[in-house]
Amino acid sequence: MKMGTGPELSQPLKKKLATQLLPPTHMEDLIIAEESFQELRRNGMR
Repeated sequence: MKMGTGPELSQPLKKKLATQLLPPTHMEDLIIAEESFQELRRNGMR
């Protein structure tokens, strides 16, 4: 599980907004892209 850091706290809000604005397939792509970006940034900080 991820740690609850600042940027991650806005995730549920982003997902909620994405659910309202985008079709489900696009929402999944957005979430996957967001998680991939979080991974890359976390790896880059080490």
